Amino acid sequence: MLAFAARNHKLVSKNRPLPRLRRGWALIRVRLAGICNTDIEILRGYHNFHGTLGHEFVGEVAEVRGVSAAAKKKWLGRRVCGEINVSCSAYGFKPVCSFASADGRRIVHAGPSWGS
Repeated sequence: MLAFAARNHKLVSKNRPLPRLRRGWALIRVRLAGICNTDIEILRGYHNFHGTLGHEFVGEVAEVRGVSAAAKKKWLGRRVCGEINVSCSAYGFKPVCSFASADGRRIVHAGPSWGS
C-alpha cells in the first residue's frame, strides 16, 4: 500500500505492507485523503513527529476480522471517514484514546512510533 511519511521535515512516499488486522478491526481502502494544517506543521517539526501522515480521509471498509458473518456483511463496502478527534465515549463506547487535548477533545494517538 502507498503511504506518505514525515522524515526530516520532508514528505516521503513509501510502499508498506497491508497491516495485520486484530479481532474487531477493519481495513479501510482510502479513496480520498486531505492535508490539514497539522500535517503542514508536522513537516515544519511539530512535536518532532516521524511516521505516516493522514488522519483525515474517506474510504470504504475492505475487510473486517473477528466478527460475525452478519456484522461483516453489514460493514463490507460501507463508506467511512477518519478524523483525529474521537467522541466515542460520549456514545457509551470504550475510549481508544491515550490523551485528551486542552479543550477536552479525545485525540487518537498510539505513541511516537505509530506508523513509522
